[in-house]
Amino acid sequence: MNFEDFYDSKIRAAAELGNTTNELFYDAEQAQREFVARWLMIAVTRPISSLYIHVEASDHPLTKILRSVADECGPEIVTWFPIKG
Repeated sequence: MNFEDFYDSKIRAAAELGNTTNELFYDAEQAQREFVARWLMIAVTRPISSLYIHVEASDHPLTKILRSVADECGPEIVTWFPIKG
């Protein structure tokens, strides 16, 4: 499963959960973002020396965020490899 599909599946899962709190000022979108962020952090914080993230859709919002982070880190830290199919 590519990273975008994983992200999208967690967005759907968060939407299905709905409001599981009794908070007066519950923000559904913020709750979804936090739910998805926790799941994504599980995947990206486990590697010891190298992390490979498979992305396919260059126009997906998550891919754009990853590109932005990669640009900030620089080519010494992050390398993008094209998938040859």
